[in-house]
Amino acid sequence: MSKKTGIIFAVVISVLLLCCGGVFFMTRSTIERVKETFQMNRDFVATSLEKTGKTWDEAVFAEFADVAFLTPEGRDGTKKRFAIFKQKLGTLKSLGKVTDVPQSIVTKSGEKDRGFYLSFTVDAEFEKGKGKFEVTVRNDGPKPKIFSIALKSNELMEMSDSGLNDATDRLKKVTEGTKK
Repeated sequence: MSKKTGIIFAVVISVLLLCCGGVFFMTRSTIERVKETFQMNRDFVATSLEKTGKTWDEAVFAEFADVAFLTPEGRDGTKKRFAIFKQKLGTLKSLGKVTDVPQSIVTKSGEKDRGFYLSFTVDAEFEKGKGKFEVTVRNDGPKPKIFSIALKSNELMEMSDSGLNDATDRLKKVTEGTKK
């Protein structure tokens, strides 16, 4: 091998090593940012649910909510839901660990719904029972915002006596109609 070929070979190897090292550090940096984003969102979810669940006040929730909750209709719907939560479950006593929902990373680029969305679940204990929050957080701006929130609990599924009677009557009518 000539001296010139050796120098070219050394330069090519050096450039390849630099590129590979750069890709490695860039990938590592990206992974760290994703981990930080998830942790920041987990902390945000825990804080927002703790503050909201202790009062069930939609004005407290508004601090953490996406713009859809802040419209008059959104506030009214949230106020009604929170009144039911307060009546049937009482206030929040404790939250479990905020858990990532597998395969829950979504990015959207539309004008209205642009953002990076992450979904989480959180077990919760209330004065009158237990439940599970399902929360999607939207990241589009300086602070994350709650894009959607659901609370699943057996206590919320209980029917009143009149609701139970109505459901029983409807079921009887349906089963009688199929017997004929």
